[in-house]
Amino acid sequence: MYYNCFRGKRQIACHSSFRRLASLVPEYLSAVPQDPYGDGPLIYRRTGDSYLIYSVGGNGTDDGGQHASLNEALDSEKPNGDLFFDAKWDTP
Repeated sequence: MYYNCFRGKRQIACHSSFRRLASLVPEYLSAVPQDPYGDGPLIYRRTGDSYLIYSVGGNGTDDGGQHASLNEALDSEKPNGDLFFDAKWDTP
């Protein structure tokens, strides 16, 4: 699934006319990647000439594309923020 999503991200970057992840099926993706923490597909949001692709994270809520570290997004007691593919673990 994630390979397809990363492949899709590259295609979106090359073809900025895509407005929805579903537009990439079946030419670039076999299916729209599902959010492992949500009840639907990963969130794809255009931001001007760029885009965001993210998961709702451990709290199950779309926080509007609020970047969070893996620690924050997946905290077992109080998850916060959205989970992006470029998220990194906090280091002490």
